[in-house]
Amino acid sequence: MEESLFTVLPGNIFKGWLARAIEAQLVALLTSLPFLCSWGLPLSLLTLPANLLLAPVVTLFLLASSLAFAGALVGLPIGAVSVVIEWCCGIMLYMLSFGSKHWLLALARPPLPLLFVIPASMLWVLRYRRATRMRNLALLFGGSVLVLWAFPRILRPEPIFDKAVYMKPGVELYARNVLHKRNIDGYVRYGVLPSMVQNFGTLHITRLVVEKAGKKAVELVEALQQMCIIDTVAYHLPEGSTKYQQTLFRQLREVCLAHGTTLVRT
Repeated sequence: MEESLFTVLPGNIFKGWLARAIEAQLVALLTSLPFLCSWGLPLSLLTLPANLLLAPVVTLFLLASSLAFAGALVGLPIGAVSVVIEWCCGIMLYMLSFGSKHWLLALARPPLPLLFVIPASMLWVLRYRRATRMRNLALLFGGSVLVLWAFPRILRPEPIFDKAVYMKPGVELYARNVLHKRNIDGYVRYGVLPSMVQNFGTLHITRLVVEKAGKKAVELVEALQQMCIIDTVAYHLPEGSTKYQQTLFRQLREVCLAHGTTLVRT
């Protein structure tokens, strides 16, 4: 009798829910890790705690949204439900406002067989008893991230860019041909950044050399600043430059100052 009462105490219910939630998040992370590496997408260090905190809010939001939809169909008042929806949206937006590019972890793309090992190992670990399963999942996730993080620092695969050089702790990029792209922002988001992640496993640019002055150069730096940490921008401003070129240089200097980046004229 005492044992049965003890198992339903609120503290034990919370511990059980937390353990199952962490286990589910680890399984989701291990399943998505190969896809993130293949597509060149970074992993946020706050994925696990953010999902644990947002899961109850998202569940309440979906429930309230369903009730509001059903109530609107049959003509019932939905004022109270709307307040709950607005409250949930406020919480989610408030938590998302703390997002930062400094929390992004870039993992390079290893050989395809290594990516298959991660979900296969996860399925093997799921065969264990619950008492040891979460510990083994955590060890597998930590080991997988460590191996993928170290991969480009050992093999240093060939880059995909105008010219790129690996320089600890990041890369040195030379931008020339990229400035001829029509949509700089889209090319950076879906071309340059995934290539950096896949080939170098980093979003840290130690030096960005812009070899051609112009409006596209300012757009390139602005687009890279959204997700990358840039230490120095070397901008080519020729002697006897026009007022328009000097205006662009001042705009670029304001962008660099806003993100703590050093601007050097070449």
